[in-house]
Amino acid sequence: MSRTLPFQRSSQAARARLNKAQLLPIPRAVVDDLALRAHLSLEALRGDCDEIAPAQHITEAVLLAKFLSEAGHGEFSHETLLAADRAMA
Repeated sequence: MSRTLPFQRSSQAARARLNKAQLLPIPRAVVDDLALRAHLSLEALRGDCDEIAPAQHITEAVLLAKFLSEAGHGEFSHETLLAADRAMA
C-alpha cells in the first residue's frame, strides 16, 4: 500500500497562485458590479450629491485609466488628468 508524501504549503506557492489569478480576466459579475458602481457614482455627482464617496470612486476610475494608458493601453493625456482633478475638486 502506498503512502502519501507530506506536502508543505509554502508562501512562495501561494504568491505564485495569487500572481497567476491577478493575470486572469475579471469575472463578469465583478465587471458588472464595478460598472454599476461607476454609473451610480456619476449619477450621484450629476445630482449634486454632497457626499465624498462618489467623487472618490470616480477619481479612482480616472487614475486607473491613466495607469492603463501608461502601460500602453490607449491614450490619456496629462492635461485630461488635470482637468478631471479640477472637476472633482
